[in-house]
Amino acid sequence: MLMVCRIIILALYAAVAAADPVGKSHLQHMHLLFRHGDRTPISTFPLDGHPFDTTWPEGPGQLTQLGIEQQYLLGTWIRENYANFIPRQYNASTFYMRSTDVDRTLTSALANLAGLFRHSNSSLEKYGIHWRPIPIHTVQQTSEIMFAAAPCPRFHQILEESYKSEVTKAFLDKHKSLFDLLRNVTGWPKLGVDKLWIVEDELICLEAHNFSLPEWYTPAFKEELAIVAEYLWKLQYSDTERRRLELGVFLNDMIEHMDRVINPNISSSRPALSSAINGGLTSPKVMAYSAHDENVAALLAALGVYDNETKPEYTALVLVELHGPQPPADPAAYSIRVRYKRNWQDSTGEYLKLPACSIAATPSEGCEYKKVVEYLQPMLLRPEDFESACRLKLHSSGSFFLFVGIAAFGLLLVLSGLVSFVCIVVYRRRQHSHYQPFSSDDDLAC
Repeated sequence: MLMVCRIIILALYAAVAAADPVGKSHLQHMHLLFRHGDRTPISTFPLDGHPFDTTWPEGPGQLTQLGIEQQYLLGTWIRENYANFIPRQYNASTFYMRSTDVDRTLTSALANLAGLFRHSNSSLEKYGIHWRPIPIHTVQQTSEIMFAAAPCPRFHQILEESYKSEVTKAFLDKHKSLFDLLRNVTGWPKLGVDKLWIVEDELICLEAHNFSLPEWYTPAFKEELAIVAEYLWKLQYSDTERRRLELGVFLNDMIEHMDRVINPNISSSRPALSSAINGGLTSPKVMAYSAHDENVAALLAALGVYDNETKPEYTALVLVELHGPQPPADPAAYSIRVRYKRNWQDSTGEYLKLPACSIAATPSEGCEYKKVVEYLQPMLLRPEDFESACRLKLHSSGSFFLFVGIAAFGLLLVLSGLVSFVCIVVYRRRQHSHYQPFSSDDDLAC
C-alpha cells in the first residue's frame, strides 16, 4: 500500500513538472501604457478659417467616434495576443486600469476595456448589450504625480533651458522663415516654440478628418513644420532629469509591483502607489494605463529605445512584460521584454532591444530584470520626493550671485524706505516741539 502511494505521488509530481518545469520561463506580469485614440484639437489659432464649435461639436480635446473605434480594436488586439495570460472574465485581483483625469483618456480606457473584456459575462446581454463595466481609477490632475500633470516648476525650467541652448537656437535660426510665415497667417504676431504645437495639431486634425486646409499649408511647408515640431518634441526627452520628473513615479511604482510579483513576501517601506488607490491590491497580473503621447514617449525614452522613434501616434501601446519561473524565485531568473505597437493598424507590434542588455541579447529573449532595474535607477522617483524634485534650481555661480544681488538690492530698498520714514517722523516731531501757540490777546499787540 505504501509503495502504491509513493507511485501515485511520483506520478502526480511528474505531471506537474511536465506541465510547468522548474525554471521554465513564463509571462508572469505585464505593465501596459497606451495613448488615447483620435481626438479633436485641444485649441486653435485666431485666423483658423474653421469655426471651432461647428467643426468640432464634441468640444476641444475630446475622443472622436474614430478614436472610440481605435481603442476598441486595441482592446481586442490585446485580448487576441494575450488570451492565455489575461483571464477572459474580469477579476479585480488580476487586472487594474488607471487613467489620467482627462476626458479623452477616460473614454479611451472605457472603449479599450469594452474590446478587451468583450466576452465577459454580463447581465446586460439579455438587452442585446455585450458589455460589462470595468472600474477605471484616476486622481485629479493637480495631484497626478505619476504622469507629471501636478505642478512641477523644475519640469518646465529644464525645457526652457533646452530652448535657450546654442544648439537649439542654431536649429531654430535655420527655420526662421517658417516662424515668420506662421506669425502672419495665424494671427499670433509673437508666435514662438510654445505655440507651434497648437498650429500643427489643428492642421493634423483637420487633415485627418478631411476638412479644407489653408493655401499656405503646402507639402513643402508641411514637411518643414513636421521637422521643426519633431525636433522640439524630441528635445523634451533628451534629459535624464526631465524623464525622471515626467515618469519617475510611474517607473518606481512599476518596479515595486514587479518586485512583489517575483517575491510576494517582500517587505516594503510603503505600499505601491497604485495599490494604495486600489484598496491594497499589490500585484495583479496586468497593470494598464490610459495616458498621453508624452507619457508613451517618456517611457520609451526612459527604457532607452526612443531615439529612432517618432512622436507616438494615437493608440500607441507599450507593453513591459516580466518573464520568469513561477514566483517566488531568484530575481536573476527573470527578464523584461518590451513590445511596442505603434498605432491601431500595427497588427503585430515589435519587441525592442533594450540598451541595458548585452549586444548578444535579442529583443525576443528580453533583458535581465536586474539589469533593467539598474538602468532605470537614475530615473526612479518616490512619490514622497516628487515635490522636492520639482523645485526650481539655480545652476551656476553667476545665477546664484545674481539672485543674491537682487535680494540684497531689494533689502536695501526696504531699509532705505524705513530709515526715510523714521527721519520724517522725527523731523515733524521736532518741528512740533518748537511751535508755541498764543496764550492771550496781549500777545497779538503790535
